[in-house]
Amino acid sequence: MKKIFFILSLLVLVPFSLHADTKKTAIYFYADWCPHCQKVNAYFTEQGFYDKYDIQKLNFDDPANKELLNQVFADQGYKGGVGIPAIVIDNKMLVGDQQIIGEFQSTIDASKGISQQYVYNVKAKNSASNSIPMFALLGAAFVDASNPCALAVLILLLATVIAAKGKNRALLSGFMFSLAIFLSYFAMGIGLYKAIGAAGVSKYLSLGVGVLAILI
Repeated sequence: MKKIFFILSLLVLVPFSLHADTKKTAIYFYADWCPHCQKVNAYFTEQGFYDKYDIQKLNFDDPANKELLNQVFADQGYKGGVGIPAIVIDNKMLVGDQQIIGEFQSTIDASKGISQQYVYNVKAKNSASNSIPMFALLGAAFVDASNPCALAVLILLLATVIAAKGKNRALLSGFMFSLAIFLSYFAMGIGLYKAIGAAGVSKYLSLGVGVLAILI
């Protein structure tokens, strides 16, 4: 009987002990060059908040973190642009050193510890809103495939090849033409053209392709 009572006591006490050890979380956007962030950092260090709470620091200079903070600001309805230091506690934001220093402890003590989930939901919602529906993508592909210019070039090509080489060669030429168009759009889709443009070699590539087209 005593053993059963002991086991039941453990089952009751363990969840409470686990809950007691769980730290309240906050997402902190900062930058090393920001003097207001330095004030907040000094205050947190002085008060021992980095040990008491789970404060996850995200450097604003990282493009991904900057984009994430933009999403959070938009979700919160801020109209004056993005600023740091900024702290997310649950679904509430504290912006600026004065507000953070004045309201941080009371806000995080009253929080439910869902800061990470809130930030994740904002990011997921923004990604979903930026995604293109498949039917819209297929419709745009169909419209672009019926481009009169491309069809005119294809017809001219087939007519020329049929007259010179026959139907079998024309079939092969039409297939190669379609494959070239597909590869071109595929390269565009994976960002190859943007990479070439960023490398600064697009001018020379265009000249090379133009010379090759004239020779062919």
